[in-house]
Amino acid sequence: MSQLDALFPAPSRPAGKLIPHVLGEPTAETVRAVVESLKDDYEKNHVFFNDKGFHNHTIHFVLALYYLGADEGLIRSTYGAEAANQREVIPSPEPITNENFADHLGDERFYQSYFTFFGDVVLKHGASEAIEKYIFADEVNTPSTRLICRFMSVLLHPFIHTGYGFEFNLPGMVAEGLAQTYVHQIQDSEMFAPSLYQTSLSGNSVSSILPSAQSKTAPHSENVTSNGAAPKVHALAILHKLHKLRLPFAAYSPDSALSLFSSVPETAAKIQELVELWLSTLALDSSEDVENAIEELAWTATAVYGVSGWRAGDFKADFFLVHLLTSSLFLPSVAQSLSLASQRKLLGAYFTALLSVYIWRLNPVLYFKSFYEAPLAPLHADKTQPLVAHPHFLEAGAQENNPWPGIISNAVRHPEAHVSKAIRALEHWASLYGKTPKGRFTSAEIGWEDAEYIDGTLFVRTALLTVNALGRVADGEEDKGWYNETYTSN
Repeated sequence: MSQLDALFPAPSRPAGKLIPHVLGEPTAETVRAVVESLKDDYEKNHVFFNDKGFHNHTIHFVLALYYLGADEGLIRSTYGAEAANQREVIPSPEPITNENFADHLGDERFYQSYFTFFGDVVLKHGASEAIEKYIFADEVNTPSTRLICRFMSVLLHPFIHTGYGFEFNLPGMVAEGLAQTYVHQIQDSEMFAPSLYQTSLSGNSVSSILPSAQSKTAPHSENVTSNGAAPKVHALAILHKLHKLRLPFAAYSPDSALSLFSSVPETAAKIQELVELWLSTLALDSSEDVENAIEELAWTATAVYGVSGWRAGDFKADFFLVHLLTSSLFLPSVAQSLSLASQRKLLGAYFTALLSVYIWRLNPVLYFKSFYEAPLAPLHADKTQPLVAHPHFLEAGAQENNPWPGIISNAVRHPEAHVSKAIRALEHWASLYGKTPKGRFTSAEIGWEDAEYIDGTLFVRTALLTVNALGRVADGEEDKGWYNETYTSN
């Protein structure tokens, strides 16, 4: 087997409770189309498709379509159309070695050499050891390197690319994700709490702005549980605390991807404190603890994109916030490949990025009552029957009144990559949490008004609103495009 074949084998699914399942049974021809696309993209295309640092999404699109059941023809035509818009790969000035791997951080000219280096590392030592050593280790998170920050930078794209590699068992995509991380600039590293860079700094530090978590030693405090531990604080409750603070954020400049997380010191400090508060109440002693934390983030990412997008009877499919949803899908596959210490760093770094993007999009309100009362026609025309909240539409008896076949049909035919990526994330979270009844969340618990409306239809409702907003191309509509304007702060 050649090294190229070893780096880009046929996609497969790692074992794991939360790992997504490909819909249907891909044919040999479809698998071949995917593998050939993977290899061609690696050999010909650069990680950035322009000189502003915007990312090559070609293989993300291909794998999302593959997951949703697209056939060989659609995969090949999609790859061809996307590849035509990419920059050619740039030969690097010199090789990357064990001696100089930290010397060319942030320099895109070295992307190809970084890939060659990390390709060898991944094949020799495995993807898990590679990401532990070169992303999460304390030694690569000094003030001048900050690899965890780079990993989550510019709408989490290095994490997303690496996540595809773990989810589909593609060593080459893990190597590409590592290389992409290393050629990213440090971007607002002060947003990330010190304990996410250095394990020795982990602790239960909390902020003076968060009185519910201050007294962890007082034996009769209402802020502690009976065993003296900090009370659990859900990620949605942390989001609400952040919303109430109404912190300032620097304006977005369309001239540079590096401005996406541009913050001010006050905001960075408060986000650090909020993330530390959330982490301080997570046990993270077992795989079940990690799965529970991932579930919190899945609900939160979906609500930030879906619920905040529903405003005054209209859904704004926000191009920036949808990245929080699509990236959340990779938490299970990456997390299960890490040590417990690195899992804590991953969860904290992802939540930091989520809160940063949320506040950068001007702190939108989550109007749960209005969202759950939103009309869902035409894909769900029969309002007399309840929604089928989970997407297993091939199950016996699940056909009637099920919007998922129409949602997926429109997603795989949509020409914009993020549509299929969003729908597959919503499909997966719905398969896990779609049967959650009302009452799971309360306003007293998470702070948001009308939280009692929340149930497992969050995911299918968001999917329906997304398909309708972007254009039902399978039904003859045109691509309507993502919303990328500035919200009015509220």
